[in-house]
Amino acid sequence: WKNIKFNVNLSDCQNITDLGVASSMLGNVHTLNLSYTNITYVSMLGNVHTLILYGCKNITDVSMLGNVHTLNLSYTNITDVSMLGNVHTLNLSDCQNITDVSMLGNVHTLTLYKCNNITDVSMLGNVHTLCLSDCKNITDVSMLGNVHTLSLARTNITEDRKSCG
Repeated sequence: WKNIKFNVNLSDCQNITDLGVASSMLGNVHTLNLSYTNITYVSMLGNVHTLILYGCKNITDVSMLGNVHTLNLSYTNITDVSMLGNVHTLNLSDCQNITDVSMLGNVHTLTLYKCNNITDVSMLGNVHTLCLSDCKNITDVSMLGNVHTLSLARTNITEDRKSCG
């Protein structure tokens, strides 16, 4: 059983607020989906390969999730993402409380769809794939010249500023 990886889907199990003792048994979990649960404490999930916390409104501290390979924090109320710079694929769609993404420059694929309180993306020039769609307060992408794929749909970036390379 040691080398077997499991996928666990607990999405929409709204009675889940804490994994408690069960968190120690998550060492072999490859993908853990806790979307739309009421979980609050996720620090013990830092070794899960793919962690989906979509719509988990009670999460505030994600500082211990920096080793997760693929992390979906869409539609959460988190504010501090400074410790997530080593995550490979990070989805922060519609995280309205995030203002600072300067420490995410090493993320490979970063989705900031509808993050309207982010204004400065100048430190994200090394991100490979960057989605800024519907980010209404970003006006300057001139420092994103190394970004391979850049999505700027429905932004307020003028045509002359959309060129990144």
